[in-house]
Parts: sequence; C-alpha cells; structure tokens
Amino acid sequence: MGIYVDTQRWRCQACGKTFMEPLPAINTKREMTDRLVVWIGQQSLRRTFASIAEDIGLDEKTVRNIFRDYVNELEKTVRFETPTWMGIDEIHIIKPRCVISNIRSNTIVNLLPNRDKKTVINYLGNLDGRHDVQTVAMDMWVPYRDAVQAVMPDARIVIDKFHVIRAFTNWQPQILAYFDHPVTNAYTESLNSLIRVMNRLGRGYSFEALRAKILFTEGVHNKVRPKFRRREVMADDMAGRMATFTTFQHEAPEAEKNYGVDISTLARLIQEGRL
Repeated sequence: MGIYVDTQRWRCQACGKTFMEPLPAINTKREMTDRLVVWIGQQSLRRTFASIAEDIGLDEKTVRNIFRDYVNELEKTVRFETPTWMGIDEIHIIKPRCVISNIRSNTIVNLLPNRDKKTVINYLGNLDGRHDVQTVAMDMWVPYRDAVQAVMPDARIVIDKFHVIRAFTNWQPQILAYFDHPVTNAYTESLNSLIRVMNRLGRGYSFEALRAKILFTEGVHNKVRPKFRRREVMADDMAGRMATFTTFQHEAPEAEKNYGVDISTLARLIQEGRL
C-alpha cells in the first residue's frame, strides 16, 4: 500500500535552502512511516535483506541502510553484564574474529572484528566492571594472554583443558591455574558451529550484519529482572476496621540485568529456521 500526501515546500530566506513540511509519524530520513522503519529494522535481524526488500517493494540497499541505522541505535541502548568468568575464543568468518562469552551464564557477550592484541585491549579496556572479572578461559593465543594481563592484571588466566596437551612448557602457570579455578571455555567454542550455520544460511553476510543478528535478535537474551518481596501491613479498611494488606516491593533498587545471548535459545532458533 502506498500513501500519497500533498505537502508544502519552503525556502529559507537567509540561506536559500529548501525543506519540506514535517509530517507526523513519517520518518525524516526516508519516505515511509516510522512504524515501517522500525518493522524493517526488527525483521532484518531475523531475515535476509533480499526477502524483506521483495515483500515491501524496496531496494535491498534501502533495507541494508535501515538495518545499519537500527543496529547503531541498539549498540547505544543494549548493555550486557560483564562476566566474572569470561571466555575468549575465535571463529573464522572470512578471517579470524574474537568471540567473548559469559561462561557462568552460557551466553555470548560480543564479537570483535579481529583477534589482534590491540583490538582485544581496546575492548577490555573500555569494559564496565572489568575489575570484577575473576577468571578468563582461553586457548594459547598469545595476544589474548597479553591483552588480559595488560588490562585486567588481577584476573586469573585459565587455559582451556582441551588445549592443555599443547605448549605446556610455555603456558605452565596458566595451565595449572585450571586446577585452582575449574572453569572451561567449552561453551564459547560451541558457538563456532552455530555462527558458521548462520553465516551459511545468510549466503555470506558481512561480519557487521552477522554480529548484529547474533547479539541483538529479540528474544535470545538472558535477562534477570528485579525481584519483589512480599510485605504485609496493617491498616484501616473502608469500614474503619483493621485489616491486613499485602504489598510487593523491590528487594533492591537494581535495574534489569542482561547477561548476553543465550546459546541454547540461539541454537533452537537456528534449528527451527527462525534466524
């Protein structure tokens, strides 16, 4: 359905530029409603750009631009909790990319464009609550170790048990740390097959598109909402008699916590063909 609207066009007498009359509920950047722009953004996290463009009757480039703007807004608003048990691994998508996970919650926290030391240091250095990270599980990739030691010197590095049999001499302190801190990076490494499936189904998504679909798809986040506690109070009822009333209050003034992308939910959506 298309909507034709007659609008006024004005010219600024000071600078000579022309501009159109603003319309309610119409997106200022595109000739479509705000609701359609939001819908396209939401759908682009679950579907291919080509299928959305075909359904709406738009150019695929327009869908990609809306997707990019939508993801930029999500980057500003979606915040994942910093894991106390962090996993660092990599996945090869065109080239090696760094994967950050929350081992305790079995969730994805972030995907970095590469696994270089500078990139990892920049991410960890700007991470809220990085001093609360207790252990970091990883393989024997030196840039990971150096980045963690540079930014989070108090965090204990633990080499994943599957890599213990290699390079024992060079990594002995970190390898033996597993026995004092038995955390494993298995959940992070299990992401590799899921990400490869998504990349294959998307017929070659760009890294930015694949990262956004993994991190920001609605319904895959592991969230913990503030708890309420029951409280009974005595007060007069409408007839003037003493009565007991039940109220519910927050246990603590904490906001909702988002621990990242739940791996099991992500796997289920992929298997059902919904991602």
